[in-house]
Amino acid sequence: MTRTLTPQTLAEVDQLGNALVRDGQGQLAVVVVDTTGSQPPRAFALELFNRWGLGTAGRDDGALLFIALKDRAAEIILGDGVDGPNEQARSDAIMANDVVPAFKRGSPDDAVLEGARGLYQLIVTSELNQPHNAQEAASAWDSRLAESAWSEGSAVTIESEGPREPEGALNVPATRGRGSMRMPTMPT
Repeated sequence: MTRTLTPQTLAEVDQLGNALVRDGQGQLAVVVVDTTGSQPPRAFALELFNRWGLGTAGRDDGALLFIALKDRAAEIILGDGVDGPNEQARSDAIMANDVVPAFKRGSPDDAVLEGARGLYQLIVTSELNQPHNAQEAASAWDSRLAESAWSEGSAVTIESEGPREPEGALNVPATRGRGSMRMPTMPT
């Protein structure tokens, strides 16, 4: 099932993520797997987010859209820098209004694209990237942080055929990611 995303979907997700990194505004990852096995999808997504270190050091500006198709689960994890009350409400809306309805229509491509587009906008317009005054803007961005970007391509799509549990014990620091929902059964 995870091989159903089109090359166009993958390319657009990569473009969105690369634009965030290029502009120094954040990092976006999209991960699609068949299942998380016996691990709860939320814990799996949070572990992945933290192990990969999504977000620029000192800014915590990362976002992860995680989808486990056979588990019928989707998660949005936000870094603390883009996880204020407004961003939390927006991530919940992205999940409820964009991702889940696309899956109900039987379109994983639309679910991934709408989720990635929504998270891109959430990061770009976050309080971190759109501070209320110039003083905040000057302190919110340090050009040296761009050099420590998480990867060359910020959007990552992983497609697997089985569960891939992170290695080692589950040791997840407290992170306030939001936007968790069970997906409807997809039409066959």
